Amino acid sequence: MDIIWVNYLFKKAFMKSLVVIGNSVTIRVKPESNTPTYSQLIADHFETELIHLGKGAMLLSEFIKGKTINAIPLNSHVIINFGIVDMCSRAIPKSLYDFMMNQDAKLFQKTRKLIRFFENKFRTKLVNLFGQRPWTSIKIYQKEFSTLIKSLEEKNCTFSILEINIPNNRIEKNLPGSKKRVIELNNVLKKDYPIISTKELDHVQHYPDGIHYNTHGHEVIANKIITSI
Repeated sequence: MDIIWVNYLFKKAFMKSLVVIGNSVTIRVKPESNTPTYSQLIADHFETELIHLGKGAMLLSEFIKGKTINAIPLNSHVIINFGIVDMCSRAIPKSLYDFMMNQDAKLFQKTRKLIRFFENKFRTKLVNLFGQRPWTSIKIYQKEFSTLIKSLEEKNCTFSILEINIPNNRIEKNLPGSKKRVIELNNVLKKDYPIISTKELDHVQHYPDGIHYNTHGHEVIANKIITSI
């Protein structure tokens, strides 16, 4: 049978909604570029609908507790890309971070700018002062992840789970303790779920800012997911 015809039949067999959930890693191409993200590349490959539910700085708990999870259609294929926001060490609580980053609210703009100034200036010192704590502990994340998987299974969804990118030295210098925690969570999740490895990706070639993929990185991740489906 002609290889083109085989590929056509394979794509038709896949024809279900493709959903991507997660944080800014699902959205950004760094340095900024007009090139497509890995989810866009995958949707184009399978010629299927893409439903993008990723959001910057989103915790897994916020996704589960919010109404966004209800937007995932039955029988869809879901790409899961959470974890880096949860696991990095933090200088301030998530609620204060959200207040600081709220650009839409007109009230307290000077206060937000002042908080942002001090957070930027003393970030590493604050992280160490508060014991290099993340916004989510590994134990709680495990429970939340199990809840997410059960919800997807109830919707009869299939899923691809991306390993969390290991932060580079720049991230670790600013947010000490993050790298060790990300590695630990990756190892924990691998025991219970089929994880698509990102370990062989190099931060210089694939995610130069230490977290977000560049054009080449998105292409590599897209190919990994396509071959795993």
